[in-house]
Amino acid sequence: MARRGLSVSQDSNRRRALWQVILQSGQAQGNSRVVNEAKKSIALITDIYTF
Repeated sequence: MARRGLSVSQDSNRRRALWQVILQSGQAQGNSRVVNEAKKSIALITDIYTF
């Protein structure tokens, strides 16, 4: 569901929050691919909007 929200989300704060949910879910499931993708996406969103 969180990934579906990413496709329509335009707000960076909402996108970051959705990636946080995906990160927590990936960690709970032990899915390193999802965890790495989420961490990378959170970092990119943070870098893009912090200047």
